Amino acid sequence: MHRILAIVERDMRKFYRSPILMVVTMILPIMQLLILGHAFGGQIRNVAVGLVDEDRGSAARELRAMFAAIETNAKTFRSRDFPDLR
Repeated sequence: MHRILAIVERDMRKFYRSPILMVVTMILPIMQLLILGHAFGGQIRNVAVGLVDEDRGSAARELRAMFAAIETNAKTFRSRDFPDLR
């Protein structure tokens, strides 16, 4: 049991140290929802997506810009900023 917990702990540390991995983990399910929803003939509109930006880094600014472009053009989802996870 201790070996399994050690492996889980190691993987979680890798996950939290890699901001790109965290972004990909959040973005890919949304993209899958959009692609499959569109493939089955449905029009996905105004899905609420929350964005928590705690560090105000460059990756967050780029992600916010991409969200704004999608929100303006495709109107697939609308993003809402939150100051913290609460």
